[in-house]
Amino acid sequence: MKYFIKILLPLLCSGSFFLSAQTNYDWTFFNKSNSGLCDNSIRCMTIDENGSFWFGTDNGLSFYDGINWINYHTTNSGLTDNSIRALEFDNNGALWIGTTTGGVQTFDGTNWNSFTPANSPLPGYFIRALKKDLAGHMWVGTVEGLARFSGTNWDIWTTDLSGLNSNNISCIQVDENDKKYIGTINGGLMYFENETITEYTILEGGIPDNSSIGIAIDQNNLPWFASPSGGLYHDNGSQNWVSYNQNNSGIPTNGLTSIVIDNDHNFFLGSVEQGLIKFTPPATWEVLDTANSLLPDNHILCLLTDDENQIWIGTSSQGIIKLKKNTQSIEQLSVESITTHPNPFSELLNIKIPDHQTITRLHVINSSGRDYSESIRYQILDDLLKIETEKLPSGIYFFKVQTENSTYLCRTIKL
Repeated sequence: MKYFIKILLPLLCSGSFFLSAQTNYDWTFFNKSNSGLCDNSIRCMTIDENGSFWFGTDNGLSFYDGINWINYHTTNSGLTDNSIRALEFDNNGALWIGTTTGGVQTFDGTNWNSFTPANSPLPGYFIRALKKDLAGHMWVGTVEGLARFSGTNWDIWTTDLSGLNSNNISCIQVDENDKKYIGTINGGLMYFENETITEYTILEGGIPDNSSIGIAIDQNNLPWFASPSGGLYHDNGSQNWVSYNQNNSGIPTNGLTSIVIDNDHNFFLGSVEQGLIKFTPPATWEVLDTANSLLPDNHILCLLTDDENQIWIGTSSQGIIKLKKNTQSIEQLSVESITTHPNPFSELLNIKIPDHQTITRLHVINSSGRDYSESIRYQILDDLLKIETEKLPSGIYFFKVQTENSTYLCRTIKL
């Protein structure tokens, strides 16, 4: 079962809760309490050829086809490590699974296989990145070096074997010409083209930061890099670096964790403490966080876009959130303010309804997506909606009030 709530228009209530017109989304929540997800810490995500989703977590692998969930653990499958950091499908439809202590696992739906330094040339057990190139070769980023598997042979690059600046490979991306972009921790970037590696660092190449944790390719086939301490930057051609950080742009933090680009050329960035960041070039920045939206966790670990241009958000502790752009015309809905008191509240909550509008529905959801609509009673006196909330546990709640003309949403705290 999944819980669902829509935000339809700009909102204002006591407690400084406000959403701009550009951030009207349908929200869907998946976590351990309301779905079959095996863990609430989501490290990586991918989609198979049938449109089903696979989620790598700190405690196993989850499969979701839109209806059914299947979980894989070391106790019920050939998986040798439940701590998963990377997922990628090969040309044969087998899922490659990067773990923290067990190397690479592969799963074709029936059979499990394993690649480790003990049974292959793989340079390390901790796998941080997996990416298939246009030739069907699988690139594997470990904390001990870079590997490529052709299906029969392995090629290995390390600081000792190849003179790399860093063995800690954090992310890998491939452009439409099969050029590889490889990010490291503290070793700069690597461009891999025609079997030649070119490295760029702050001192030798002028990049803004020597660590990258996510890479995306834009509509012009140019790479963008998410840094854990240097913000967002990209190569606009010929290694001319353009940087977006807190000193020169509207980005709210330099601590990024992930990056995806949707079909409308919007950039979505995961962050450590500032929630989800949306960047629409050249200079429009928006933030969805726990204070101004339904987002239940500001620490975003991974992001994914699907065929319907929906954004899937993997959080550190609150599971997965799916965002879909709401297509309802904002101009057709009235935009009003709404106030609540007291806030925080203990048992009785009052919501002032503008212009004595008729209420058609009251919806109550907590910050984890659990629906409490059936646990409350309310009455309307003049223009006040009086809600009895003694059955609600303490926590953060979103009260969505629908009238014949408008929809309002307020974020409040139950003591």
